[in-house]
Amino acid sequence: MRTVLITLALILTATLLYAGSGNLIVGGMIGAGNNTNPNYSVDVIGDVNITGNYRINGVSLPSALTGAISGLMITNDATNPSTQIDVTANVIGTVIPSGTMGINCATSSLPAGNDLDRGTLAAGTWYYIWVIYNGTTMAGLASASSTSPTMPANYTNSYKRLIGAAKTATNAPLQFLVFVQQGNHFVYDTNQNVAYAYTAESWLTLSCSAFIPPVSTRGFFMVNMQTSTGGGTVRLSS
Repeated sequence: MRTVLITLALILTATLLYAGSGNLIVGGMIGAGNNTNPNYSVDVIGDVNITGNYRINGVSLPSALTGAISGLMITNDATNPSTQIDVTANVIGTVIPSGTMGINCATSSLPAGNDLDRGTLAAGTWYYIWVIYNGTTMAGLASASSTSPTMPANYTNSYKRLIGAAKTATNAPLQFLVFVQQGNHFVYDTNQNVAYAYTAESWLTLSCSAFIPPVSTRGFFMVNMQTSTGGGTVRLSS
């Protein structure tokens, strides 16, 4: 009698367990590349929740200000709506703010933040709302830059995250337009005049870009149009 021995070899590069919801639970490392020099990069669409530390280019970073934002709302302050923006959130990454964080844009360059990053408010300008963290304290910051705000003195080596935007009026008095941002949805409190006193006898192209935050990817519009003719005024809505 001849005996045939069958050897079953299992080669596991990482312990992978797929959850029923479609999430991926990983014990070990995720590798993409060849076996001798793997590239441990993972491309993710959306937020990633991290417990503990992680590394970027070999540099260890804390998990604060990364991951999901819960219950985010940004709006004009009820008492000082012209110059102060209030940020409320349940959780931003692993940092939990206490109550509402006010960003007073009547001041700038304070070491503790919660103000304009530099200079003074300018008319008709988009200001980007940042959350900053120095390992101990979280603060807010408004900046005309959507990529590189000027960090306060106490936050030289801190971490930052862009969470929203607000715009100042183009005419006097200088103030923030009234708005509400919930999550990533930005809505004006009042109608904005895209065009006024135009005369046209053919199709006219009007740009709405001045009313949309430049970092936005799409906009929704409700059109309100009023025209005057020799016979009176006609108002159209859609």
